[in-house]
Amino acid sequence: MPTWLFFIGITALTMVICIVVTILWLGKNPSDEDDLDRRLAELAAQNVKKRKERDAASAATK
Repeated sequence: MPTWLFFIGITALTMVICIVVTILWLGKNPSDEDDLDRRLAELAAQNVKKRKERDAASAATK
């Protein structure tokens, strides 16, 4: 087998492995993103609640 054919085969195999790993990795991550979105929504709700409490406290002192 010529050397150049060997390197073409190794390159093609590496590309296939990278594509498969990327597809598997992308398929695994959306649940992590959903968890992050849920956590960001919780933090936003906490910030709104704290802001209302601060506004009420500052209005009471005026």
